[in-house]
Amino acid sequence: MDVNENENKTAYLFYDEECPLCLRFKQALERVPGTEHIKMVSIHSEEMNTFYDLDKEDCHNVIHLINEKGEILKGPEVANYLAHQFPMVSKFSWLLDSEVGKKALNKMYEIANKYRKHYSKNCPNC
Repeated sequence: MDVNENENKTAYLFYDEECPLCLRFKQALERVPGTEHIKMVSIHSEEMNTFYDLDKEDCHNVIHLINEKGEILKGPEVANYLAHQFPMVSKFSWLLDSEVGKKALNKMYEIANKYRKHYSKNCPNC
């Protein structure tokens, strides 16, 4: 799928279903009100092959999301996008959009990604 063909206002979040941590994150996110427009796509699925603009290996290393505008977001950009999807967060979006807020979100993402990589390395099922 060409990301510019995204006319149905759906966002696509790409996750690793073979990573228990990623799978739990996906399952938790599906329960959050306000995220119904986000379609979860496993990087190991056949559907992944329809997203021509994405590199599967890159998606394995860093979380990716295609937003409603067809823009590809990676890593901390995805964390920022997701944080803005929660209704209560919108009241504090000015804080997240500040330099300090961006640095805090980036740091949280870096820590989570480092943990995921460490966990995956030591996980026999990953």
